[in-house]
Amino acid sequence: MSFPVRLSEITVEWLNQVFASRGLLGTRRIVGFESSPASGRGGTSAVCVLTLAYDQADASLPRQVLAKFSSESAAVRQTAREHRLYQREIAFYQHYGADPGIPTPACYAAAFDEPSNTCVLLLEYMENSRSREVYDGDPTDIEQAVRCLAPFHARWWGREPSLVFIESEYGLPALQKRREKAGQAFSRIREGGYRPLFGETGWAILELWLRHAQALTAYARSRPLTMCHGSFHRGQLLFPSQGTGLPWIIDWQNVSVNFGASDLARIVVSGLLPGQRQQCQGQLIALYHALLQEHGVRDYPAAQLLDDFKLGIVSLIVYHSQILADYPVEVIAKYWKEKDSFWDVLFRWPGMAAEESDALGWLKARVRSFSAGD
Repeated sequence: MSFPVRLSEITVEWLNQVFASRGLLGTRRIVGFESSPASGRGGTSAVCVLTLAYDQADASLPRQVLAKFSSESAAVRQTAREHRLYQREIAFYQHYGADPGIPTPACYAAAFDEPSNTCVLLLEYMENSRSREVYDGDPTDIEQAVRCLAPFHARWWGREPSLVFIESEYGLPALQKRREKAGQAFSRIREGGYRPLFGETGWAILELWLRHAQALTAYARSRPLTMCHGSFHRGQLLFPSQGTGLPWIIDWQNVSVNFGASDLARIVVSGLLPGQRQQCQGQLIALYHALLQEHGVRDYPAAQLLDDFKLGIVSLIVYHSQILADYPVEVIAKYWKEKDSFWDVLFRWPGMAAEESDALGWLKARVRSFSAGD
């Protein structure tokens, strides 16, 4: 390895090499830096802000950058290894970060070492930005997120040969891992007495998915595929602090080749309070579809998107369940701002969305069609 894997290993020499290789410095030089924790970030990574000092003042040079490393926790690093989180994010920035088709921070350095599962990212620091939690957020935030999401999906729609560096959700190893984790979560919910908190609709969906995982995965694989963020929730949206504008999208550790409605369902279902979602969901789905068409996606009827949105809710419930396999409930509650609200946001709200859209009925019908050979 020839890159720093923790803050203590960053040097002025390395920073100068990075910036010079990007053609940013000209005759200027970095002569020092100070570090501070990055507020509100770093669940699976160690993240800090570097404030840079130059030999001469130059307003065109970055004043601050974000440094991101693999977590200092061995348990978190093991979870990251299992889900290939660091590989995914580094690959995204190395191969697609310069022009992904969606607003993202500029990347100055990206490196990963597989044997040690260590990495470094040096990113543009988004000063004067804000992120709002679902409890104090506004539905217009989610509308802006959809306005980012649809053109991004359209950019990579049906272009799997161009996405060779992005993990597919549908390879056999991915399916085996997802089934293993979902099965562990199912057992933990049942044995821990968490079923009432998880919700009956979510429980029925998880149970049905586990019984038919292979066929449902093959069905999902048959949907139109694109590059997806993979964890598209409010915490990944950074809006300008002043005025209006589209958000920058951060944290690409779950980027994958998947069907677009998986991202759409995630941000709509977990990004809005239930009453807000009931009022706005149809409009947001219609906006997403219109923007896909506007950006060149053809032969994707609105009715198919509605079906895929139901599949997206099913996938969201399965995806969220895996958190219970990776971390004890006490640990999840410890890091959640509102101690018990994770049961709402991660499980009960998706269950409510599934009930209101009849995703469970749709899932049962789809499973019957497998048996009938459709």
